[in-house]
Amino acid sequence: IIKEICPDAKVVGAVYNPGDESNTRTVNELKSLLPEFGLELIEASISTSADIYTAAISLVDRVDVMWIPMDNTVIGAVEALISVCEEYNIPFFASEATCVEKGAIACVSSPIEDLGRLGAHIAARVLRGEDPCNIPVTTPETTHIHLNPGAAERIGITIPQSLLDKAFEIVE
Repeated sequence: IIKEICPDAKVVGAVYNPGDESNTRTVNELKSLLPEFGLELIEASISTSADIYTAAISLVDRVDVMWIPMDNTVIGAVEALISVCEEYNIPFFASEATCVEKGAIACVSSPIEDLGRLGAHIAARVLRGEDPCNIPVTTPETTHIHLNPGAAERIGITIPQSLLDKAFEIVE
């Protein structure tokens, strides 16, 4: 979705708390996938939400867009990141839909209900005695695109109509 909205982007900045192992896994996975799209990742790590503004500022001259994983530390104070992105006209992409309501340009997410169902199926398999190490990683089949055209316009970007047509949610 980054390349659909920002086709000239080359560098993605990621602000996240590496103290949460799931964030580190997500960032490492993204880092390995981005070259397929002509993108590279630069990271700025934080420990607390108070670090977000400083981390974001450290990236402004080095990135074309910003992105965050589903990181509770960042999401809890995402307004600080959004303010930096708006001040410096940097498109901000999130992994959590509520961030789009607050000012992220876009997010691709899976419905929480689908995530819950997947977790329940895995838990049931473990409770029936299956070794968790033998259960493959699965992801929901459904994804939703959430877009905020107003946030895009504030930094001089227009979301393509083809993407707006596919959106699950458009925040005005």
